[in-house]
Amino acid sequence: EGAWGWVHGGMGGISEALLADFFAVMPETPTLALITYRPEYDGALANTPRSQKIALEPLDESQMLALGTELLGDDRSVAQLADLVVSRAAGNPFFAEEIVRDLSERDVLVGGRGCYLCVDEVTEVHVPRTLQAVIAARIDRLAPAAKRTLNAAAVIGSRFTPDMVEALQIRAAIPDLVSAELVDQTASAP
Repeated sequence: EGAWGWVHGGMGGISEALLADFFAVMPETPTLALITYRPEYDGALANTPRSQKIALEPLDESQMLALGTELLGDDRSVAQLADLVVSRAAGNPFFAEEIVRDLSERDVLVGGRGCYLCVDEVTEVHVPRTLQAVIAARIDRLAPAAKRTLNAAAVIGSRFTPDMVEALQIRAAIPDLVSAELVDQTASAP
């Protein structure tokens, strides 16, 4: 069975306390730890002793153009679309990847990473304005059973098992959520 969690979930208080305790003794060991968090996070891990903060800035335009080419390819049909993706993503590489995934799922793009073809006129292509809109559109395209599973999991919390979902009288459609990369397996059953 295993345990499942949100791909983009937050850190719980117990995990945070455990890591803070670990970081307190870490200087006595030959260990390096790397953690990431959003700028608004102000928890215990943001101020650990002997740590170094590295702020990641948005990618600049040339980096985003290179990413656009890496994601879409260099076919003439995607050239204008690459500019639109780069502009809309505003330096956020995750947003750019999600836009391309959305366009592929809607069959605006055919092919694969780095070798897509755009089958629609770029002027007719709708590109979501926010990352939340892209993810919401992906959720909207799920089959009804997968949507029910995702809603039940959201009620349960950031970690859940199929049994927990089924206790809510919902047949767990977890493989659909995994293939959509909306949840990820975090542990396996013994």
